[in-house]
Amino acid sequence: MNKECSINGCTANVLARGWCSKHYQRWWAYGDPEFLPPSTRPVMDRLWEKVSKRGHGGCWIWLGAVNNKGYGVIRLEDGRTALVHRVTYVDAHGEIPDGLELDHLCRVINCVRPSHLDPVTHKINSLRSRSIMAANARKTHCKHDHEFTSENTRINARTGHRACLACIRGRTRAAAEG
Repeated sequence: MNKECSINGCTANVLARGWCSKHYQRWWAYGDPEFLPPSTRPVMDRLWEKVSKRGHGGCWIWLGAVNNKGYGVIRLEDGRTALVHRVTYVDAHGEIPDGLELDHLCRVINCVRPSHLDPVTHKINSLRSRSIMAANARKTHCKHDHEFTSENTRINARTGHRACLACIRGRTRAAAEG
């Protein structure tokens, strides 16, 4: 069984000294497995070098590094990593209000154009997405065209799924009639 790196939050397999390859190499080069070399150039200078303002729909496309979800990332002056769209939004509009996250109105996750970003709650961001869950949540009628109203809808407390009561009554009636 492989052991995980001993650095807090790292789940990579151990290479040597209890560290993964990345942390071992940092120790070898800098004497500290958690060392992040600071950048000598301002973050905004480095950021705009990796942006194409010729994206479809007026998007400003990030051409640099991305995380495992496809969002652009950049190293800040203090060594921390930040999401690029958040950096450009804060630079243009100021801090993102507490409890809000940025929604890409253009639906392009590597777009960094501040006017394409809208601070919203997580729920609104999720409901605006292209996911199946969001598409189903936006539906106003069941597949038999009965409207989802408070009187005609049952919500499963465990799963949150909606069920049309008119359809349930129709199936019950059909089953009773044989």
